[in-house]
Amino acid sequence: MEDKVLRKLFLGFIQIHILHHAKEQPIFGLWMLEELKEHGYSLSAGTLYPILHTMESDGLLVKEERNVEGKIRKYYRTTENGNRVLEEAQKKHTNCSRKSRIDRRVNMFELKNVRVNGIIHIDDLTIPANQFTCILGPSGSGKTTLLRLLNDLSSPDEGEISFKNERVADIDPLQLRRTVLMVPQAPVIFDGSIEDNLQIGLAFSRKEAAGVEEMESVLKLFMLDKKLNDEAENLSGGEKQRLSWARAMLLDPEVFLLDEPTSALDEETARTVLTRFSEYTKQPSKTVIMITHSKTLAELVAENTIEMSRYSLRSGVS
Repeated sequence: MEDKVLRKLFLGFIQIHILHHAKEQPIFGLWMLEELKEHGYSLSAGTLYPILHTMESDGLLVKEERNVEGKIRKYYRTTENGNRVLEEAQKKHTNCSRKSRIDRRVNMFELKNVRVNGIIHIDDLTIPANQFTCILGPSGSGKTTLLRLLNDLSSPDEGEISFKNERVADIDPLQLRRTVLMVPQAPVIFDGSIEDNLQIGLAFSRKEAAGVEEMESVLKLFMLDKKLNDEAENLSGGEKQRLSWARAMLLDPEVFLLDEPTSALDEETARTVLTRFSEYTKQPSKTVIMITHSKTLAELVAENTIEMSRYSLRSGVS
């Protein structure tokens, strides 16, 4: 009986993953096997293909046959019904995640009567731990100012900011910034190779160097199809942005502060990378606070939102 229940749960997780990827782009069996393997699901082709066929029969997927180098390859993409099922599953997952966190929810940051002259005024704001918070608002509304306040890169003119019930002003700035790590919108890239850039943060923090497999894995997560010995300076703007983000991920901080990390990416890449990163931050639970102009991306990952127009003192921002 227990084995049957576990198998149903296992198949349910697999089907959600398949729907998620088939909605983004047409998928085929071998690619899906590798993708599932990255998420810890070890399946054989003999297990996956019957699942795909069943999902097609149930009207969740539609199949298209393509000639690839003289061989017929079957591609699958979601139907409208498949999209609806995926959306409902994601809503239920989010609600369950939120409910499961109620008992252990704590405030990672608390801001009381915080004022930065001419920019923002916050009477009372809390940012929960172990959640993905998105900061939204028009340009000039103080989004980056708020982010910088959280790890003491900027100081308020008035008021108090607490991190896990301890005043930020009383915490050693270096230690705070290693725990609450900022990934700026303009990526910081150092001379040398991609590997040099991935390792340098660990060296500065006096942490053990990352292994080749770990570095290649994080590059793959961020869709950087590059070799470790490639020169970082030759990367495009979007690739440099992802490299900077990957370096932060290797540092494994408790809190990620992300300042528009997908601003230089196309929509499809942004959605894929952000979804993968969001999945990573759930096990183990991390706190993520991200600035974005995209409400679509916020809806994709946010468990909590902050609308900066409520706190902005800038004229013309409402």
